[in-house]
Amino acid sequence: PGGITPWHIDGKKHLEYNLKEEEEHLVERHIIFLEDQKPGQIWQINDDFIKWKIGDVLTWSQSTAPHGTANIGYHTRPVLMVTGVKQ
Repeated sequence: PGGITPWHIDGKKHLEYNLKEEEEHLVERHIIFLEDQKPGQIWQINDDFIKWKIGDVLTWSQSTAPHGTANIGYHTRPVLMVTGVKQ
């Protein structure tokens, strides 16, 4: 609760995976929601406010799509975040 990740676009992930800059699109992030969404939990990508249930997987182009998240509710929002290179 009270956590926020301001509106942003991820960049330079290719450096973490020893890729060329033009290969940035190969880096993917997957968010796996470990609980149903509760009031006050917000995730936005572009103009879309995401709604989720336990087990849903969220994948997007984090290097081209602006995104952000906040938890203005009373409950924790556990997620599993997996980032790697698309093969």
